[in-house]
Amino acid sequence: MSTVVSTRFFDLDASNPALVAEQSYATGGSGADRYASFDQFGRVIETLWKDGATTPATLQNARYGYDQSSNRTWRENVLTTGRDNYYTYDDLYQVKSRELGDLTGTFPDYTGIQSPAAKEEDFCFDETGNWLKYDTKANDVTTLSQLREHNKVNEITSITEPDEVVDTSYDTAGNMTKVPQPGAWTEGYDVTWDGWNRIVLIEDTKTGNTVARYAYDGLARRTTSDSGESTDMRHYYYNRQWRCVEEYLNSGEEWDRALNHAIRMGYHYELRQINAEIEVMVPKK
Repeated sequence: MSTVVSTRFFDLDASNPALVAEQSYATGGSGADRYASFDQFGRVIETLWKDGATTPATLQNARYGYDQSSNRTWRENVLTTGRDNYYTYDDLYQVKSRELGDLTGTFPDYTGIQSPAAKEEDFCFDETGNWLKYDTKANDVTTLSQLREHNKVNEITSITEPDEVVDTSYDTAGNMTKVPQPGAWTEGYDVTWDGWNRIVLIEDTKTGNTVARYAYDGLARRTTSDSGESTDMRHYYYNRQWRCVEEYLNSGEEWDRALNHAIRMGYHYELRQINAEIEVMVPKK
């Protein structure tokens, strides 16, 4: 079985390709897998990102823990305090809670997040997995306590809190055509779908402004997109494996981003991305 053990990002805009960032998995593990970043079940237990300097500096270092059912129970941010996550699950392996803060206990047997958690999310489900209740807290203070109702085809019919929350709506195919905006429950988006249930247009309900537009080819691959906030139209081009290899802006003859995918000996994965902002290549803390 092939295992991805490194991901490398290059900037090829210069005459000499420059390594921008690299994600790697440490070697030296024991047992079935010689890579220390994987456990004996092939699960990732550590990721390490470094920059492309001669003496690489660590950009991100995260460690992970699992229960006996392979549910991820914690994520530790090794470089930064207050950014760890701890998860609990119900008997159907649905996430019951997520807490953000500093892990308690000792590695690797962490037991929770130091109280009070900086942020907390709590979930309650019905028999079919729909959210019946959703709560959020910050430093033990409730910031949202939301109840939801669904119909027989699992569509949301009502949401309580905050006041004047946007009501959802659906088309006859079950696609959601009106949704609350992320982080702004009282503001909405109108969503338009094509005959193949693909999103083609998102508009601000209040202003009518275009938020995003998308187009697709006959193989359901996205061919163009624009944000509505700018005049730039992004065009996508694919290889025979359906992987995006180049992106162009508007009618430009030079690519804005180019990606080369290669599998080497079943172990190394290399991604070369050109003219892309570093923020999209390095995981955020």
